[in-house]
Amino acid sequence: MGTLLLQVFPPLTVEMILLLAVLLLIVLIPILAFLLYIVQKRDRETPVPAFSGGEQLASGSVPVAAEPLQLHSSTPLPVEGPHCPRCGAWVRPDDVFCMMCGYRLREESPQEAETERVIPVPPPEPEPLPARLLVKLEGQVLQEHVLLHRLTSIGRSSKNMIALTGDKVASRHHAMLAREGERYLLTDEGSLNGTFINGKKLIPHRSYTLQDGMLIRIGSHELQFEQPKRIEDLPTVIQQVPEEIFAGTRKTTPREVSASPAELFFTAVFPRELSAATWETLLIYSYLEAFREYVFQEIERFQIERRRFPLATAGLPALLQTSNITLVPEGEGIHFSPKRLTFKGIEGVHCSSFSFAVNQQWVGCRVPCTLSIYIGPLLVARLKMTSFCLEATQQRTSHVPLERVTTRIARKVYPAYSFNDTMIARACLETAQALHFAFPLEVEAVRRRRAITPELEHKIAEADLFQLFWSSYAAQSDFLTKEWELALRKQSELRQDFLCPVYWDVPPPSPVPRLASLSFSYLPVYTFLHPETGIE
Repeated sequence: MGTLLLQVFPPLTVEMILLLAVLLLIVLIPILAFLLYIVQKRDRETPVPAFSGGEQLASGSVPVAAEPLQLHSSTPLPVEGPHCPRCGAWVRPDDVFCMMCGYRLREESPQEAETERVIPVPPPEPEPLPARLLVKLEGQVLQEHVLLHRLTSIGRSSKNMIALTGDKVASRHHAMLAREGERYLLTDEGSLNGTFINGKKLIPHRSYTLQDGMLIRIGSHELQFEQPKRIEDLPTVIQQVPEEIFAGTRKTTPREVSASPAELFFTAVFPRELSAATWETLLIYSYLEAFREYVFQEIERFQIERRRFPLATAGLPALLQTSNITLVPEGEGIHFSPKRLTFKGIEGVHCSSFSFAVNQQWVGCRVPCTLSIYIGPLLVARLKMTSFCLEATQQRTSHVPLERVTTRIARKVYPAYSFNDTMIARACLETAQALHFAFPLEVEAVRRRRAITPELEHKIAEADLFQLFWSSYAAQSDFLTKEWELALRKQSELRQDFLCPVYWDVPPPSPVPRLASLSFSYLPVYTFLHPETGIE
């Protein structure tokens, strides 16, 4: 038998024994590592309580801490890092339980638990900008209608929302414009002479989807449909006031008016309350003093019916035909569309409108806003407005009361610029001459001496506004620095805006530290050098 075994299993040499040992280790080491991983994972997921045995504690009894586990002397302890206070084992900084003994290392704070459950909600996006219709007659814009309602009626009758009064070619109830989400549908209501889109006649009682830029012909009028996809697509345009427009059947133009720029007034109309991230409307009326009562009547009418009406003028000679009037609304956390608006010529009354939306940061607070009014490069008026901001989801009354702020043109404007900025100097002088304002011309004569004299100090004290034209030349001018230091001193005494810096180069030169707290307004060059262009 032994001989048979020796024949089957020959004697093992030392080399063979070593080889078998190595193979055994190669097989056993992964198995042991896997088993150790399973044990550690189970211990982490099922923490062991601080006391063992599963016994219920009697009322009033005090639990006795288990004895610390004694580690073998050959087991080294980590030198760095936190340790379990019970067993001394090394633990990770973010562990809640010790993996060795199950001891609770720390309590989860309520703030951490709350943070894990909170799902951030993004702020609501501003509502899409509504479309608008520009009503034209013989190429002139008569009316501008913002399409806020679900249904807008168009026709010759004064009961229509867009009334084409006096147009004998249009039917009394000619067409209907419906808003469905972001789509606008036009339907001919069986009119006698038909409705045309881009020269093509519509089939009565069938709806047609309008696209941005389409031209609608109703009677003798042409209506241009505008629906910009983005806010930036809305241009800042020069607007002309037609020679004679009737509001309904009323002709309310005063018969005798003063046509002097010194009689110009400006009124801003805005909501007393507004919703965050929602588009609102800001109206700006520019008018002669004789039209003041008429403008206030139109504002009251807008308050009731919430739509704009054509303004009545009497074909007066237009004021400021060669000078641009630029309106610039500004406010922190407020988005305006367009950013600024430029027009030329005022025939009694001119109305401009801006759309604006307020950021969420103003919820629960009053939102300040400033409107700067320029004629050419000269700042001639500033209007301060405030509205209370509500949550976008907060319900408002159906007719939010409107606020209005009025100011008249400032005749005593002190233009302060570097004499090296010849373009600004020339534009200021030409504008002052066009306005027939003597004060800026007197200031120019005094400033030519390039010295701080008592007469110059008197002019600064007498001025309504101190307009600082900021440039790289202005930053290096010692004489100009002394001028704005005097203006800054007067502003601190008045505790109101008196020193108003503007710039026209982009990017502007950095202001000196003493001026850093002021708000610098941007006035593009085209607004006072190229009256025929006013687009941005």
